[in-house]
Amino acid sequence: MGNLTGYLTSAVLLVLGIIICFRGYRLFKFSVTVAGAILGYQAGTIIIDLINRAGGLDTRGVAKTVVPLALAVICAALAFSFYRKAFIFVVAAMVTRIMYRAMKSASFAKNFDAKQTIIVLAISAVVGIAIGMACFLIQKGAIIFVSGFGGASLIESALLKYILMVPFISDAASKFTTKIFSSNITPVNAISGLLVLSFGIAGIIFQTKKRA
Repeated sequence: MGNLTGYLTSAVLLVLGIIICFRGYRLFKFSVTVAGAILGYQAGTIIIDLINRAGGLDTRGVAKTVVPLALAVICAALAFSFYRKAFIFVVAAMVTRIMYRAMKSASFAKNFDAKQTIIVLAISAVVGIAIGMACFLIQKGAIIFVSGFGGASLIESALLKYILMVPFISDAASKFTTKIFSSNITPVNAISGLLVLSFGIAGIIFQTKKRA
């Protein structure tokens, strides 16, 4: 049952990722709504993570599922209703997510407590909102750029674990990262970055040609 759920989740993420990556501008309202749902869910998981780090509440069981799902529904509804203005916050949330993931993977941040994590998230959010507002002012190009890389991120989430199951790909990535980057970048991060970059650029080029 667990494997089936994993396959279905990956399939849904892959389909949504392809739609947003290559049709994000034309299906802007749909893309923002999906992004709102995903980012709301991830915000819920971050909140649960922070509560666990603070040791404030028992977040096992129902709360661990209900909080992310509730935020996903709320954020999707808000994004659908205010989709043009919501674009600012979708970009802000994407930037915050990228910075948060980078922070969590950094060696110096492994022992961060809840307070330090909140400070970094706050800084990330401020930067994200500034970038989101700038993107709003140049909306057409920004929508294509954000949807291209946003969809690519979903595609990466759907495909990464299956690509890593192919032995020669993992071995080649390991040799490449060791030779080029020493121990600063792991093979997983290298493949992840390559997937996002490749699909992101492809999505931007495809959408730009369609507009032309």
